[in-house]
Amino acid sequence: MDTLKEKVAYLKGLAEGMDINNESDEGKIITKILDILNEMAYEIEDLQYAQDELEDYVDEMDEDLGEVEKAVFDEEDDDDDSDDEDDDDEPLVVDCPGCEEEIEFFAEEIDDDGKIICPSCKKEIDITSDCSCCDDEECDSKKIEE
Repeated sequence: MDTLKEKVAYLKGLAEGMDINNESDEGKIITKILDILNEMAYEIEDLQYAQDELEDYVDEMDEDLGEVEKAVFDEEDDDDDSDDEDDDDEPLVVDCPGCEEEIEFFAEEIDDDGKIICPSCKKEIDITSDCSCCDDEECDSKKIEE
């Protein structure tokens, strides 16, 4: 496939072969157009080269960022798995004392008083009472099954 520079060079060769008079108005215009096309072909080639360089650089940055993300997020996952049983991505489960329905909710849905509202019977459920493992009011295991 011919490059743009090769095509412009071919046109210049044709113009020279036609023996265009550079003294006539038409000859001056054609010669100028061919010169401009030649300059444009070189500029476009330079831009394509720069674009290829940028694409390579962005690909390298993407790979590096992927390694950083893997290192950071894998490290966070390792930290989360240690002693933290409260995973914000997984719902918590409790049985409603009013309608006895199983309710799934997330930790951020618990209000400041430690209560949630049952979506079925609209009864307020105190998540912090009746701890199944101890008497500590700050215990995260109160009536909640993960």
